[in-house]
Amino acid sequence: MLTNWEETYSDDGPALEDDDQGELLQQSMSLELDELIQEPEPIVRQQQAPSPTTEESVAGEVEKATLLEAFDSEVELAESQAQAETAVTHSEDVTAWAEAIAQWWAARSDNEPVSLIELQHKLGMPLVEVWLGLLLGNRFELEQRGDFYNTKTILVNLGRVSWS
Repeated sequence: MLTNWEETYSDDGPALEDDDQGELLQQSMSLELDELIQEPEPIVRQQQAPSPTTEESVAGEVEKATLLEAFDSEVELAESQAQAETAVTHSEDVTAWAEAIAQWWAARSDNEPVSLIELQHKLGMPLVEVWLGLLLGNRFELEQRGDFYNTKTILVNLGRVSWS
């Protein structure tokens, strides 16, 4: 009776004899998985037949004179392209662009600010020329009232260049 009372009210739970624990405890275990694993089926790849090469190589010997002529023609072509590019860069006249803007401004009856795009349309000049004429002409004040990339919100006024 005392044993039953101790087993019922003990914090450690019921006391078990060594004979009783044998059925409840397992000391080791092994699991055989060989029956569950299958060998993968081999993948048979089809071999590609080599493609017949009917084209002949373009590599070959070249005479020195022919090679020098080809090299000279390439040098002449590069020099002519460089001269054309130099002619284009020398045709830029920022002073003339700034003067055209100043003349248009002087012919106006009012001195109200004008948007960059409106000025470009009135002058009939490419936007890059108007922009460079304004920036490098040092005669005009530019004010940005909108987003950075919005050219419609850039206003031009007579004065000096300043960003607000």
